[in-house]
Amino acid sequence: MMRKSQLLPMFVVTFALSAVLAACSDSGADDVRVTPPTVAAGGEATFGAIERFPGGTAVVTSPHTLVAITCDGTTVTMTTTAATFTGTMDCSAMPPADIIGRYIDRAVAITIGGGRLKIENPDAGSLDLPAVDVTS
Repeated sequence: MMRKSQLLPMFVVTFALSAVLAACSDSGADDVRVTPPTVAAGGEATFGAIERFPGGTAVVTSPHTLVAITCDGTTVTMTTTAATFTGTMDCSAMPPADIIGRYIDRAVAITIGGGRLKIENPDAGSLDLPAVDVTS
């Protein structure tokens, strides 16, 4: 049989855990959308990052999971779960679908600038597209 002195700490932990779970479930985290900053002409911007830890472990810290990359005429469009990026690109420079497929449904770090659109994931590698005037 438990003593009253043993029940109080258990009650406090249970109450605190219940409060945390309630706050998380009511936070609307599923509805959060990130609005990336615009990239100034000639500037560079990075969205997300790849953190490398001792032992070779790499983790992407980014709200961007790649949904699609398409190119039509001279317009490249990259859609992520957090934003859509568009730019000008010669569509003949577009990588094959199997290369693009390695990045789909993965968290990616994105760098825009210097006439390039770079997408990185530690498992898939880097994809560097010659895109200019990229905006979000």
